[in-house]
Amino acid sequence: MYNLLIYVARELEAYIVGAGVYGSLENKVVVNQVRKKGKLRYLLSRIFLPYKKMKRLYPRLEKAPILLPFYHIKRWCLFLFKKDKKRAVAELKYNNSVSDEKKARISALCRNLGLK
Repeated sequence: MYNLLIYVARELEAYIVGAGVYGSLENKVVVNQVRKKGKLRYLLSRIFLPYKKMKRLYPRLEKAPILLPFYHIKRWCLFLFKKDKKRAVAELKYNNSVSDEKKARISALCRNLGLK
């Protein structure tokens, strides 16, 4: 039991120290891949935000939920032409390049901390 606590503490320490002051995009991608159970599911969840999140972005959806597909398209267009594309490209790169070893380590850490 004591060895498991030491192991979890060291893994958590490596995760925190490696994340920097504001966290790292790579850690965010890995944790979300673990939560969504795969790269493709994570990617789809980033492209098609859930209705709940879309309502926060576009309050008009509260009264007219049928407009959801149009607001998805609007969000994509705004993103493509106005928002920072570098961050999205970096997120896609991390999504494709996450090693199975890192994913397994983060998955075990989340499980040991009771976050999964």
